[in-house]
Amino acid sequence: MVKDLAPRALPFLCVPEEVGILKGHECIISRLYATDLAALINNERLFPLPKMHSTAMIWQVLKGLHYLHSLGITHGDIKPGNILLKDSATFNTRQLGNDGNFYSKEVLQSPEVIICDLDDARLPLQPAHQPAGTPSYRAPEMVDCLDWNEKVDIFAIACVAFELLTRRALYPEQRVTSPNHVERIEILSPAAKWALIPDPSALDFIQKSTNRMANKRPTAKTLLAHGFFGPLSHLQPGT
Repeated sequence: MVKDLAPRALPFLCVPEEVGILKGHECIISRLYATDLAALINNERLFPLPKMHSTAMIWQVLKGLHYLHSLGITHGDIKPGNILLKDSATFNTRQLGNDGNFYSKEVLQSPEVIICDLDDARLPLQPAHQPAGTPSYRAPEMVDCLDWNEKVDIFAIACVAFELLTRRALYPEQRVTSPNHVERIEILSPAAKWALIPDPSALDFIQKSTNRMANKRPTAKTLLAHGFFGPLSHLQPGT
């Protein structure tokens, strides 16, 4: 459906190339990509990412979401593991540190990403399914098992942006699913979380997009014009 109705979205979406039969089983054949943002975030050699890379990744996902939302489609499970890096090749550069010394830094050759896993996307006129989303990226309405719409994708992409900039989950407490939970989770106060984002435009982008009230979160189209994206903010969403 997406492939037929949203050709402009295809550069930002991983969609099946073909459907085939293998040993009697129906298979969906998709292009193979290098890795996902979850693996990238865990790669200490590459962090912190250059700001232009972080913003480029978020912009591409938001662009893809804009096209999906214009069709009435909600992805419903935006998270680092569902954002694929097209190329994981890197190169080494020498950078001047704040102490006046030069250091070697490994950097991605390209920040091109693509959205995957549209299997559970909510289509037009389809009821919201529950449970939905992934802990740490679920909007309040998902957590409370209420009706939800495309604004859950806005909440989730802001959580991904926070994680790309800080290597911390914005809402790790969502992973606590029972009183007997054994995983050690550090939960910061709101003030401590926001202090991790020194860039005012990035902070404004994340705070507005994670508003607890879904109807107060900006649309993908509005966010594409946010100052967080620098020169890209002047592009028309349809270009």
